[in-house]
This record gives sequence, C-alpha cells and structure tokens, in this order.
Amino acid sequence: MRYALLAVFVVGCYSAPDYGGTHFKCDAEHSCPDNQPCVNGYCNGSGGGNPDSNMGQPDTAQSVGVMCGVATCGSGMKCCSDLVSAPTCIPLAQACAGLAATCDGTEDCNGSPCCADNSSTIACGTLSCQNQICRESTDCKNAAAPLCCMTPGTTEPWGHCLNACP
Repeated sequence: MRYALLAVFVVGCYSAPDYGGTHFKCDAEHSCPDNQPCVNGYCNGSGGGNPDSNMGQPDTAQSVGVMCGVATCGSGMKCCSDLVSAPTCIPLAQACAGLAATCDGTEDCNGSPCCADNSSTIACGTLSCQNQICRESTDCKNAAAPLCCMTPGTTEPWGHCLNACP
C-alpha cells in the first residue's frame, strides 16, 4: 500500500517539460518537439512556427555572447571559425586562422548590427553595414535583407542577413 501511494504521489507531481526555449537539430529522420517547426535544420524553439521570426539556433536576444559551436564565448573571448576545425572560443588577443567573431547578433552590440567586413573580422558595426551577421531575423536591420540565413557548407555558427535563404 505504501508503494502504491508513493507511485500516485510521484505521478501526480509530473508535468510535461517546456521545450519553448530549447533548440534541437532536425531532419527527415529526427522530428522536433510539439509546436516547433524544423527550420534550416533546427527546431524553432520559439514555438511560433514562423521561420522568419527565429532561425532556430541556440542564441536569443536575451543571450549575450557569441555562439561558437556548442559553446558561448563570453567577455574577453571571440569565436574562431576556420575551414578545418570546429568553431572554438579563443582569447581576444589570440590570432584566428579563419573568421573571428566578437558578436553574432544585435544582442551583443547594444542593438546595433553585427557586421562582417571584407577581411576576416565580425564585430559590431553601423546600420550602413552591407553584410550583417545574425542569429535570428530580428538581428537583420536592413529592409533589403530581412531574413537570417545559415550558409550551407560552412562551419560558421551564425547566419547572414539576406533577401532570400539559399
């Protein structure tokens, strides 16, 4: 009888997990949690179903820091993404043999765009930036390029603001 009461108590305390703020990879064989569409290979954790509102990556407007593979680079660090290795957080002063990013969206730039210049640097910029970097479409401040799109075939853990995704 004691075990039956314990089982009733344990079952009564269970509530379904909230996957609203989480993000998972998805494909034809791996589906997303309920109410999360698969967008650009990732489950959209906003639950809104609009692929233009969030590209389904694990960085949000509240998440300051550069997403870098499975890590988030914090203060004093940058993400180094090259063609050979997985993206890695390295100290700001350390050289990077690929793209070096100190931002990946407006949340890292006090609302200003995150920009890729013509060299190998991604940093906070101005509204006139032509190559804006993003984690979600709200990072795209140029009306001619309102969509946040991942670049297929690269190790870049961020997207680029474009008028249409590839």
